[in-house]
Amino acid sequence: MNPLAESMAANALLAWILSLAVGGPGLIGAIGISRILSQARDFSDLLAGYTGAAAWLVPCIGVTEYLRDSTTRGAGNPSPEPPP
Repeated sequence: MNPLAESMAANALLAWILSLAVGGPGLIGAIGISRILSQARDFSDLLAGYTGAAAWLVPCIGVTEYLRDSTTRGAGNPSPEPPP
């Protein structure tokens, strides 16, 4: 693959990651604020929901990272070398 194509692919991947990292929490926050402003939910309900979601998300990310680490450093696979 030529360098221009690699650069374009890396930029496209970065754009997707950035849009998910900013857009996802932004959408979640906007929905929460709209629920409070429309008086469909109390702030305490919203805070409890966000806390419950975070309490679920943190272990899920931890298990995913643990499993990813254990599969990449399994038998016969040396630890990855840091880039120079």
